[in-house]
Amino acid sequence: MEAYTTQDMTTARSAIRAKYRAPEYAVGAAIFNVGNEIFKPFLEITPNDVQQSLQYIEAAFAFSREAVSTFKGNEVSESTGARGTLIFTGATSSVRGNRTTSAFAAGKHAIRALSQSLNKEFGKQNIHASLPFPRYVG
Repeated sequence: MEAYTTQDMTTARSAIRAKYRAPEYAVGAAIFNVGNEIFKPFLEITPNDVQQSLQYIEAAFAFSREAVSTFKGNEVSESTGARGTLIFTGATSSVRGNRTTSAFAAGKHAIRALSQSLNKEFGKQNIHASLPFPRYVG
C-alpha cells in the first residue's frame, strides 16, 4: 500500500473481508506497523515534515476504526475471552523525545495516547488495544 488515507484503510479492510469472509474466518488481530521516520533538528523541520507526522496519526485513526469495527462483529472467543486485539508498534519516542526526534516523537506520543484511549473505550467489549512499552536503551 502506498498511502494510508481513511479511504485506503476502508479499501484494505474490504479486500481482506472479501477474501476471508465471516463467519468462516474471523479477524482477531490487527497490527499497525507504520512510522514517520523524520529525524531532524527542530529548526530544520519543514511544514511538509509536520504534515507527514499528522498523516501518520490520521492513518492510525483510520486503521483503528477499521480494526475495531471488524472486531465488534466477532463473537467472544471461548479460549481467550477476546473479540480482537489491536497492536501498535512503538518506540522509545512514544514516551520521551530526544534530540532530532521532535516530529517523530510527536507522532509516536499520539499513537500511544490513541491506544490507551481505545483500550479504555473498548476493553469492556473484549477488544484490546496496546502499544508495548519500549525497553529503554542507554
